[in-house]
Amino acid sequence: MMYVHRYIRLTPVVGAVLLFAFSINELLYDGPFKYISLEKNECDSSNWWPILLYISNYFRVSTCFDQTWYLAVDFQLYVLSPLLLIPMWKWGKKFVPVLVIMCITAIGCVMAVYISKEFTSLITGTYPAEWSLTYIPTHTRCPPWIVGFGFGYFMHINRNNTIRPPKKIQILGWLISFSILIAIIFGPYFTINANMEGTVLEAAFYEAWKRVSWAIALTWIVFACHFGFGGVVNTFLSHPFWQPLGRLTFSLYLIHMTVVRINFGKIRTELHYSNYNLVCFILLFLGCFGISLMAAIIVTLTFESPVLVLEKFLFNRRKSETSNILQNQQTMQRDLRLQMPNKNF
Repeated sequence: MMYVHRYIRLTPVVGAVLLFAFSINELLYDGPFKYISLEKNECDSSNWWPILLYISNYFRVSTCFDQTWYLAVDFQLYVLSPLLLIPMWKWGKKFVPVLVIMCITAIGCVMAVYISKEFTSLITGTYPAEWSLTYIPTHTRCPPWIVGFGFGYFMHINRNNTIRPPKKIQILGWLISFSILIAIIFGPYFTINANMEGTVLEAAFYEAWKRVSWAIALTWIVFACHFGFGGVVNTFLSHPFWQPLGRLTFSLYLIHMTVVRINFGKIRTELHYSNYNLVCFILLFLGCFGISLMAAIIVTLTFESPVLVLEKFLFNRRKSETSNILQNQQTMQRDLRLQMPNKNF
């Protein structure tokens, strides 16, 4: 049933936005950059079914709705999760080395591809083969998920405990966490600024470790905020302001690429960098974000929320009926015991 819930939770919204992307999306812009924004490929209506089956990261990725590769990775890992949940429940900490081995193996796959293909760029998407070999496959994307899985187990077994590291450890944890985040964000800066490329080893190490390192840094933030020493970070992330946006994130994620491409496809001239154009780019970002947000509100209210309410009604009703049947059976058995003279009944 957890698979049924997951599929019902994701698919109606994906299907609604997918229908838009494969129907009228292309009609909304007709500028000279139209097919560049679609990666020189029109939306092919025959590409819809791998997306709804959540296998599009391995089979026929559609450039019209390509952000759904991540939904495929997430759904596949969700399907495979019992293979880790059951051993973790049965053996506990003894199973942690298996998670470490799986994580290192996946990281090794990415490094092996970069070294064998002699990729030298630290910027994702530079090489066409990179997309299909290291960027979207589940077996190369699983390390952050494994880190989250292991951290979730740690939080579960310590759910009733109070953990308060010494002040020095807290400071060290925050320094390491923010250092990792800053290094990942600004690591490729020298290659962008000077129009240079790194070495094969630099590119392989950066690409293989950046996502799992990001996940490790985030685990510290969650850990600190949960156990009460998150400080201003916890105050900021826990602010009620984020709750409405949090309800819209799924729809916003599905819609934003379409809005960006429509804006890019309607541009009539090339854009050149200047201080003034930098302000224009900020306005362009705010415009894309605002339109995406309004569209996300419509999609959430029209498709996501009604489906969730309907699912809750149907499955809760089924649970209620099952509970009533069990209660009736128990009542009948109790009455029979009272009526029968044989105590061994």
